[in-house]
Amino acid sequence: MDLYILDDLIRRIDVVDRFESLIWTERYATFGDFELHIQSTWTNRERFKNGKWLAINESQRVMMVETVEDVEDSEGRSMLKVTGRSLEAILDDRVARHSFVSLTTSPRWALLGTPGYLARAIVKFICVDGLLNTQDIIPYLKVPLTQEDSLLPVDTIPEPSADIRMELEPMSLYAAVKQILDEYALGFCILRNQDKSELYFEVYSGSDRTSAQSSISPLIFSSELNNLVNSKELKSVTTYKNTAYVLSPSGSTIVYANGDGSDRTGVDRHILLVKVDNVRENDNEAKLTVDQILQRRGREALTEHRKISVFDGEIPHSGYKYGVDYRLGDLVELRKYDDASTSMRVTEQIFVSDNQGDRSYPTLAPIDLS
Repeated sequence: MDLYILDDLIRRIDVVDRFESLIWTERYATFGDFELHIQSTWTNRERFKNGKWLAINESQRVMMVETVEDVEDSEGRSMLKVTGRSLEAILDDRVARHSFVSLTTSPRWALLGTPGYLARAIVKFICVDGLLNTQDIIPYLKVPLTQEDSLLPVDTIPEPSADIRMELEPMSLYAAVKQILDEYALGFCILRNQDKSELYFEVYSGSDRTSAQSSISPLIFSSELNNLVNSKELKSVTTYKNTAYVLSPSGSTIVYANGDGSDRTGVDRHILLVKVDNVRENDNEAKLTVDQILQRRGREALTEHRKISVFDGEIPHSGYKYGVDYRLGDLVELRKYDDASTSMRVTEQIFVSDNQGDRSYPTLAPIDLS
């Protein structure tokens, strides 16, 4: 696997084909990261300075060098440990706010539209239009609002089409994008369009590649099919909650997690206390009842306390190829040893290159983790 250093125009200007190891991880609905180990030479110290952007052929994502450590390994060699995050993390350096008016005058940013549109729109407002400050603009960034302008192929899983009303508290742009999209299981990314000096902020939902559909070829991971090896599964209910008691000065309500009904009793009932001090019946929330607002706050809180169930496995070179046969966000079919089938979402892709060669690992998670 070759690693490339990009110039200020997002073009490849240097190839790094000799290193000890590289772990490159990209994710469906959050920023990715990388870790590179390479000999500490004058050339490499000049190559890998903080702020440099990196790319690989196997991906359209861009990583940013954020930390460089000069360390001595177990063999006494001087090595550089270079780490950083993918370009989506730059949204954490921008503020989601519609203006610089005081919080008393306008405490929140009132928004109306589909979840996908709202996430795209606020990124465009801040990072392309420079709504707060023109110096916030990210050079070469495009935010396609229609599929015709998108860099990604058309997903077969449709985005939610119903408009939502929401009011954003002042927060980072990254936190705002996640607040809008996480509840609807939508992913987002910033992609590099080859060497064309273009970046694309994209919202996507993935494609259904299970055997339950017939529009595209199904994608099945199974040890029996020899396309999944070194697999491991993790399940945990340590932080799981299925019921929220939402309390506020204006009233209270009970909210149940998706997939869990009000019949949960005894040790099967896991209650989360949610205190809401900011119920405001102004602007767009004035069109909602107090109970509707509290229900929304309860659902948002419960999404942070789902069951954890992830499945990791390695796709050998003879199996499906990432970026061709499947992408992040896609629904795939997992068949275990007992031949039971489960629909899983590809939430993470890990590339590893070291003295054992190149490998590619997906992380699969259940569609509904409630």
